[in-house]
Amino acid sequence: MKKKVIVFSSRITHPAVWPNTVSLAQAIASLGFSVELCDINANGFKDLYRCLSIIQEYPDSLAFTLGIADCGLKAPDSNYNWQPVPRPAAIPHVAFLFDTPYNEGAVRGTMQHSMPRLMLTMMDRDSLRYMDTFYPETHKIFLPVAGTEADADIDELMSRPRPIGLLYCASNWGIDIVRAWHLPDWTDAAAVPLLDDVAEYMMTHPVTTVRAFETILHTRGLDEPEYMRHMQPYFWPMLRYIKPYRRQKGLSLLVGHDIPVHVIGDYWKDTPFAQKLAIHPRVSYDEFLQLIGQAKAIFSDMGEFNNGGHERVFTAMLHGTAVVSEYSRYLAEEFTAGKDIIFYDFDKRTKNLSLIPQLLSDDAYRGSMVRRAYQKAYARHRWLNRARALVDALALLYPERFV
Repeated sequence: MKKKVIVFSSRITHPAVWPNTVSLAQAIASLGFSVELCDINANGFKDLYRCLSIIQEYPDSLAFTLGIADCGLKAPDSNYNWQPVPRPAAIPHVAFLFDTPYNEGAVRGTMQHSMPRLMLTMMDRDSLRYMDTFYPETHKIFLPVAGTEADADIDELMSRPRPIGLLYCASNWGIDIVRAWHLPDWTDAAAVPLLDDVAEYMMTHPVTTVRAFETILHTRGLDEPEYMRHMQPYFWPMLRYIKPYRRQKGLSLLVGHDIPVHVIGDYWKDTPFAQKLAIHPRVSYDEFLQLIGQAKAIFSDMGEFNNGGHERVFTAMLHGTAVVSEYSRYLAEEFTAGKDIIFYDFDKRTKNLSLIPQLLSDDAYRGSMVRRAYQKAYARHRWLNRARALVDALALLYPERFV
């Protein structure tokens, strides 16, 4: 009899989350598990209650459970207030994070639920250090979101027409709100000098928020964990500030180089350089994949995962699309700069943007890059790879669940 795995998620969230959850569930099933995929909001919560009853009544049938953030750990009461649900202590649970751990909405419900066998997945290696500081007893694993595979092999993908040149696959993240790039009005007077320096450092260095805080604290000799703990409330506001800055900065560099750029989402019309952009309306995830498949190259900021990997990078590679990405330490280890991928940042790698016109016009140059990247992404960055890594880690910790 196959061991069962219950995967909890929701369609009522970021449009990429449910499709990627389905891909992860299918990958786990391909490893020999019987997988139950549960939308926690479906059918008036009936699916959620049914899956929770399986956990309570048939715990020995389960290898582990998995939920996107805190999905599957709570259920609505009679007043539709979501409350933690008790569960057998022996069943391991994986909280799969599609965001940074300092996005409180992504982790709060998970960490408030007392579970002796909890594993957190991190999209960035620097996030592991952050979580070790604040949740040292919790098991963690570096597991970036994988790429979504195309419906064809690389030869067919390369033979398809590519009417879109450069596609920028990201929302504006409030760019229309944060127009003047003055620093935020921090309220903690003691922290202001540090926070200003962190923000300025992140404007020119391709680093995560974690690494930026560590660097600025280190320059002042503040290396003890207690200093980082004091700064914890500022991680999310800092990211909220720097993320739209980087996105606007990247686009401003492209239009400054007279490189035509396609963007997705009507909100881009509020940006200062909207007249220089080809703006597509908001699309579903399937339509988003179609646009990637029609592009010669994508331009990807890392969403601050500068020591990790972003789904759109791997997805583009698996769709035969060249990638111009903000620098990531992890991606630089996985792919060869200039041959598999082009890296940019807002300091020394800015000059690499001059390679984009050749990438768009030279089919041989782009084709060589696309083939190399596709082979590596197919070998290491599909959902099957992530599922194997996750199951291997759980089997080491809890071998009796996999007998």
